[in-house]
Amino acid sequence: MLLSTAANPAWGLITRLGEAQILLPVMLLTAAWMTRRVPKAMPASVQGCHDIRTDVPNDGRLGALVWLLSMLVAAALTTVSKVAFIGYEAGFAPWDYTGISGHAMFAFVVWPVLLAVIAGRRGPAYFAAAAGVLLALVIAVSRVKVRAHSPADALLGGGLGLAAAAATLAVIWRHGVGGGFPMWAPVLILIWFLATPSWAPRSRSHDLVTQLSLAASGRPLPYTRAQMHHAWHAQRSAEGLASRAAARTSAR
Repeated sequence: MLLSTAANPAWGLITRLGEAQILLPVMLLTAAWMTRRVPKAMPASVQGCHDIRTDVPNDGRLGALVWLLSMLVAAALTTVSKVAFIGYEAGFAPWDYTGISGHAMFAFVVWPVLLAVIAGRRGPAYFAAAAGVLLALVIAVSRVKVRAHSPADALLGGGLGLAAAAATLAVIWRHGVGGGFPMWAPVLILIWFLATPSWAPRSRSHDLVTQLSLAASGRPLPYTRAQMHHAWHAQRSAEGLASRAAARTSAR
């Protein structure tokens, strides 16, 4: 699938905020930071104001584990859907579906949780998570705008990622997020996300999935969206001709 970033430069930069190579380093570092346990019943002021409750451990280890595992499950399902289409022609032309959008999935998995963890306190964290959902939604829309995915692809990717993020947020809001973020961490994260869309190499994930699909299916060439729609229209035309022939026959 070819990106039309030349005609949509702004969307082309936005869509990069859903790339695994840009999101995963920050996600892994944040998850590692979450595993820094704060002792039980430590006052909120000492905990870095990350949890207004002081009657439970502010332990982010479980949240980090759920976050990583849910991301892996979502990534596996996304990969399977792409292999199924590219290698085995498992698409759905009426919806223009060709596989789950990985960018949309990663955006929804990472952004709501990342912003909620940075916000820390329960009240602000709710608003931060909502902002993360909105940002992920814009990234999902960008996948359609650059013509890399259909709305159905982006919607399924967003839904899968949102489910993973919701599971993670439920855990971290119950058990805490671990050690408090230092003041400089959000600044570095912001610099990373401002800089990488412009200079980071383009992701090769689609090329790798294509190679995997061809190796698994034995196809010489990948199945494409154009081929899917051509086959669908040919089938509809054939069904229409057969229906009209049957109608003429019954009318005699």
